[in-house]
Amino acid sequence: MGLTLDFSAVLERWPSLVDGAILTLQLALIATVFGAILGTLCAVGRGSRNRFIGGLCSTYVDAVRNTPLLVQIFLVYFGLASLGLKLSAFTVAATALTINVGAYTTEIMRAGIDAIPVGQIEAAEGLALSRAQIYWHIILLPAAERGYPALTRQFVLLMLASSVNVPDLGRRIDRRCELHTVGYLSRLRDLHHCRHRLHRLVARDADRLLGAGLAALPSPPPSRHSFVRNGMGGHLNINHLIFLGHGALWTIGLSLIALIGGGITGFLIALARVSPLKAVRLLSAGYVQLIQGTPLLVILFLGYFGLSAIGFQISSIVAAGASLTIYVAAYFGEIWRGCIQSVPRPQWEAAEGLGLSRTQRMVKVILPQAIRIATPPTVGFMVQIVKNTSLASVVGFVELARSGQIINNSIFEPFLIYTIIALIYFALCYPLSLFSRKLERRMGAGRAELSLA
Repeated sequence: MGLTLDFSAVLERWPSLVDGAILTLQLALIATVFGAILGTLCAVGRGSRNRFIGGLCSTYVDAVRNTPLLVQIFLVYFGLASLGLKLSAFTVAATALTINVGAYTTEIMRAGIDAIPVGQIEAAEGLALSRAQIYWHIILLPAAERGYPALTRQFVLLMLASSVNVPDLGRRIDRRCELHTVGYLSRLRDLHHCRHRLHRLVARDADRLLGAGLAALPSPPPSRHSFVRNGMGGHLNINHLIFLGHGALWTIGLSLIALIGGGITGFLIALARVSPLKAVRLLSAGYVQLIQGTPLLVILFLGYFGLSAIGFQISSIVAAGASLTIYVAAYFGEIWRGCIQSVPRPQWEAAEGLGLSRTQRMVKVILPQAIRIATPPTVGFMVQIVKNTSLASVVGFVELARSGQIINNSIFEPFLIYTIIALIYFALCYPLSLFSRKLERRMGAGRAELSLA
């Protein structure tokens, strides 16, 4: 099982990797700048007295936050091409990322705006400042200052998310020969739908010119995929929807695997992060920083192809489940670590004053309070788990997103297919988002009552 790592091929192509890294930074910067502008405008729109504008901004945020980035990129890339609008791969990637970042920036800025005391706004009105001056000096600038740490974190997440895009690190774009195949999707689709009629016309003309015996043309070969032979070809039909339903079930199953495995591992990491042993804290912190600083796509590649390279042959579901578990554990560990440390210090001191051991303090005093605090962010992160399963297709796992790709390869209707996929993801994620918000509001009400008491 000896493994020899030969980096000569990588070193020979280091200029391409540098170009890919520069491209990643360009995408992140463009999407951050324009996403911040879009998010700020939507945050102001969500607070507008005009119900239509507020509802439109809320719909935009909910639609983007409850669908995977991969599906959003497919909708922009293939959907616009199907409608006749041809854009370069870089433009499409920047556009999709800008739309995605804008939705998250909207929530960050909205939280900052809501945190502005009403008294400051009333004082500004008393000074006869115009509405534009109030928004700029009293609301937007302080809100941006409050949201700066979250916006900075969003830039880091954006660089990690750019690994999903068509032009990416290690995939150097030659602008002289960009891929314009998507511009011909409508022609390919029409040719695909008319293939049997074309065969009949060619056979009839050949029979008339060459004679019946000499012009026997074979029928088009059947598809290699059994689901196409069973009615999956042609236009969208019930078999496609059934196939997407199966993919959705696998998405739910993979999400549960990641949730259970990542939850157990994440709980151990959270305990290690607050351990009195410095070595344990450093090791767990290093694990969290390493995983959070690595794109999930790379983790999936390493889990599947890396283990295969050293002799371990694993199935795609095992690779996807293990990779997602490792990824989710790092985030759960950090979320729960923050919740444990957010328990007021007097609670720790009181439990210690009662003579309880560290285990008893954690089990009987700290963890019950931390669980209540951790419930809303945990439910909120479950949305990210469901969306991140869309990347499992890179290791051959046929979940919802991969099912849509297979169907699209048989009927050439990308805009329709990926719209349906987005709606299914939205149906899976939106209830979790609503539940998370409800828990957050309940937690906020409980804290308010506690402070008044």
